[in-house]
Amino acid sequence: MTDGPTSTTVAWIGPLPAPVHGASLVTARLLDRVRGEVADVRVVDVMGSGTGVRHVLTRAAAHLRALVVVLGLPTGSAVYVSLFGGLGLWYQLPVLAAARLRGLRVVAHHHSYAYLTATAVPMVLITRVLGRRDRHLFLSRTMRAAFEQRYASRAEHAVLSNAHVVDPGPVGPARDGDLVLVHVSNLGVSKGSVAAVEACEVLRERDPRTSLTLVGPCGDDDTAAAIARAGEAVRWLGPRPTAGVNEALDAADVFLFPSSYVNEAEPLVVLEALSRGVPVIATRRGALPELLPADWLVEGPDPVEIAARVEALCAGPTWRADAATRARALFAARRADADPVALVTAGSGGL
Repeated sequence: MTDGPTSTTVAWIGPLPAPVHGASLVTARLLDRVRGEVADVRVVDVMGSGTGVRHVLTRAAAHLRALVVVLGLPTGSAVYVSLFGGLGLWYQLPVLAAARLRGLRVVAHHHSYAYLTATAVPMVLITRVLGRRDRHLFLSRTMRAAFEQRYASRAEHAVLSNAHVVDPGPVGPARDGDLVLVHVSNLGVSKGSVAAVEACEVLRERDPRTSLTLVGPCGDDDTAAAIARAGEAVRWLGPRPTAGVNEALDAADVFLFPSSYVNEAEPLVVLEALSRGVPVIATRRGALPELLPADWLVEGPDPVEIAARVEALCAGPTWRADAATRARALFAARRADADPVALVTAGSGGL
């Protein structure tokens, strides 16, 4: 398959905003790129809506629509599927099987580590369905290696970093003044939001001018309580569009991402921070150990360890400029040697 051209018709099947999360944003941004180069793109949003039974029914209906689209594609088309991380794989299995039965080329795009830390039956079946003309697309080399250790697969394996859907940020003068931390996510305990607040409190014991900016929705009682306890140390901006997120990043010195989320892969917000020259202190989840240097990583969401990493980073008179240069270099390395549109549309794309 790596020698074939980009398809002229592509079925684009995956979650799209809203709600906004990493996988839906990546799927949407890649779709924008594909629409600029592919003549016929047939889109099916399979996010689903509501909760409980309503969510199950709307997601099942969306995949039935996807099945109809796949069955109606012309010969030689490609089918792109943005894979879910859990039970949602069961909805996607029939769609992938239908594409294979029709002899269409399939790109299965992985966004989650949930089935890489433990074997998932639907993923075993997906690997059996996809053949040599198809492609598994991963976010990092370590993600690909973890998949290959757990599953037997006949399909091609390629890598496409999420950095390809993040625009490089502007290069400006280094900040000065008080230490400003930032944390961007769907705020919650598993995303490290409480640990970020508590790490700020540890740092304020040594320098009371330190502050933390939080960006994102918060539907978690423990996180809301931690924000309230922190008082003036924490500024919560709520949900913000991309421009608002970038504004918060540009006003910060260090990005905190102490996630323990089981599906964590290559977080878009971490790449956005690096692209704007903001160093990131993060846990060893998903692809983060491949993305970030060892001295920017912590073993778990321990506020004391996070604070110690921040203090080590801030040593020296030129630390802000040095860390910004390092962050931008890390981001640039993730964008090298791949053609995103070719990789997601079953053409020849690089890695």
